[in-house]
Amino acid sequence: MMREHLSLSGAWRFQPDPYNEGEGGDYAGELLDASRWRAVGVPSVFDACGTGLAGYEGTGWFRRTFSGPKAWAGKRVALRFEGVNYHAAV
Repeated sequence: MMREHLSLSGAWRFQPDPYNEGEGGDYAGELLDASRWRAVGVPSVFDACGTGLAGYEGTGWFRRTFSGPKAWAGKRVALRFEGVNYHAAV
C-alpha cells in the first residue's frame, strides 16, 4: 500500500532564542503571532536563517501552519523530520 505524502519544505518562520525565553513566552502556542519572525526556507540551518546567525548554537524556533488533505481526517498521521539536529520538540 502506498502512503500519502505532504512535503512541508518551503516557507516557514524562524525565531532565534538565545536566552531560552520561548517556553515561557509560549512560542509554540497556537495563538502566537509569528508574523514578525524571520521568513526562511526549509530545509535550512540556523546559519542560513538571517544576518548574525553564523555559528549560532542556541535554541531556535521554526513555525509553520498547514492543512492536510481532507482524506486524512480522523486518521493517524505521522510527521517525519529528516533534518532535525540534536534535539527537537514538535
